[in-house]
Amino acid sequence: MRAKHIFRDLKEDPYVVELDTRVDGRDIQSVLLDLVGRRTVPQVFVNGQHIGGSDDTVNALSNGQLQKLLGKSQSQ
Repeated sequence: MRAKHIFRDLKEDPYVVELDTRVDGRDIQSVLLDLVGRRTVPQVFVNGQHIGGSDDTVNALSNGQLQKLLGKSQSQ
């Protein structure tokens, strides 16, 4: 939930795939493992760039990387 809240606080409407509600959720997790080396969720991508999980998203917010990827200033 932390990652979702971060994006909502930034007034962004993230595209979210809820793996636990999909019949192919495990297949998607396997693809995540192949793509990014992790199958845990969430795995956050911004404009095609992999940020990481919740902790990584918090860190990207703190250091301004997330805002930069979103085209926002840190004060927004």
